[in-house]
Amino acid sequence: MGTWGAGLYQDDTACEVREGYVKNLKEGLSDVAAARKILDGYKKSLRNAQVETNVYFALADTQWQYGRLDPAIKKHALALIKARADLANWKEDAPELVSSREKVLASLKARLESKQKPRRVIKVVPPNPPKTWTDAKLGTIFLLPLSKSSYAALVLVANVESGGRKKIPMFSVLNWKGRKEPTAAELNKAKFIEVPEDSHPNGEKSQHVGFLTMDDRESPLTSLTQTALAVKPPRYNRTGFCTDWERIAELVGAGIAGRLPPLTEWERKFGKR
Repeated sequence: MGTWGAGLYQDDTACEVREGYVKNLKEGLSDVAAARKILDGYKKSLRNAQVETNVYFALADTQWQYGRLDPAIKKHALALIKARADLANWKEDAPELVSSREKVLASLKARLESKQKPRRVIKVVPPNPPKTWTDAKLGTIFLLPLSKSSYAALVLVANVESGGRKKIPMFSVLNWKGRKEPTAAELNKAKFIEVPEDSHPNGEKSQHVGFLTMDDRESPLTSLTQTALAVKPPRYNRTGFCTDWERIAELVGAGIAGRLPPLTEWERKFGKR
C-alpha cells in the first residue's frame, strides 16, 4: 500500500476502493452487492486498523457521492473517525501531517452527516467474462522447478476470478520432490501438504498457491511445465495466497522439507519471525 499525502484519496487502498465500487455498479451489481464485494475483497486485511479506516472512509465517501450511502457503512465510518485510530497511525508515521489529516476527517464527518448527493444514474456495461490462462483439466500435474535439478508437483485445483481480464490458476502441492516427472506409484503415495504463507512466516499455512506476474498480460504459468499426468484434485476452499514463482518455489520447498521458509530481505532487515 502506498500513501503520498493526508488527503482521503492520496492512498492506494482508498483509490482502489473508490474505483472498485464504481466498477461494481457499472457491472450491474446492486448497491449492497457492490459494497459487499469490496469488503469481502479486503476481509483479511481489515484486521489492520490502517487498512480498515482507508477502506471504510473511501467506501462511505464514494457511496455518499453517488447517492447510495448505506446506513451501516456510514455508522462504521463515523465510529472509526470518533475512535481516532486513523490519527494514531498518522501520529506515529507522519506527525507533521496530523493536522491536515484531522481536517480531512472533519470534512468527511460533515459530509457523511449531511444530506447526501442525489442518486446518480449508472450506465451498466456488463463485463466480458474473464478467460483462463490454461485449458488444462482440474487435477492436471504441473512441475515447479525448485532448483536446477529438482521439481515439485503442483495440482491444478481452480481458476479464480481476480478482477482482471483472466482468471488466476490455483494449485495444491503434493508432498513429492524429484528430478523428473513422478510415476503413477509415486503419485498414489503422495499426499497434499500445506505451504507456509509468505505473509505469515510464524507458522500459518495455506492449502493453495497461485502465481503473480509483474505484467497482467504475462502468463502466471511461465515457470511451470504442464504434464500429461493427473490426479483427483482436492476441493478448493476459496483460500490461498499468490506471490512470484521464485518465492513460491522457496515456500513449497520449505513445506516439503517440513521447515520454515527462508527469511525474506524485509524480515532480515526488521527482524521479523
